[in-house]
Amino acid sequence: MPIQMQAVPIGMSMRDMIGLAPTGSGKSAAFLVPLITFILKQPRIQGRLIEDGPYGLIMTPTRELAQQIEKEFVKLTAHTQLRSVTVVGGKSAEEQGSLISTGVEVVIGTPGRIEDCLQRRTLVLNQCYFVILDEADRMIDYNFEDSVKNIIDSIPEHLHKGDD
Repeated sequence: MPIQMQAVPIGMSMRDMIGLAPTGSGKSAAFLVPLITFILKQPRIQGRLIEDGPYGLIMTPTRELAQQIEKEFVKLTAHTQLRSVTVVGGKSAEEQGSLISTGVEVVIGTPGRIEDCLQRRTLVLNQCYFVILDEADRMIDYNFEDSVKNIIDSIPEHLHKGDD
């Protein structure tokens, strides 16, 4: 798909990008393939690594989109040991926090619930190298801009990309 031909090489080189494409055009795979490739090169999150949180974070404006992305992630990682958790409203925050505490490589969720998990200290982003904002324009429309900024600010400065 065109979005994948453009986005995958950029994502694989760990460069920032904005991609626009219609629904059903393969956008999820366009950002999931580079994310999964990156994570497969990292140590599995277990033991002490659990304390520092996931390697990747995917934010979406809606619960339904978060669940759809998790299904794609599960399909693409079927033959790996990678784990994800969806954190969204309408489900038990305690249960979601408990799943995070077992160790996951990726957290997928809505900004409000992700921010809630950070405030409850059931989620930390001390080793979050990969952040994806799916449908960022809708997140702004839904007034999630402050939450997104707070979440990004919770990632340690040394993990932020420099001007170089």
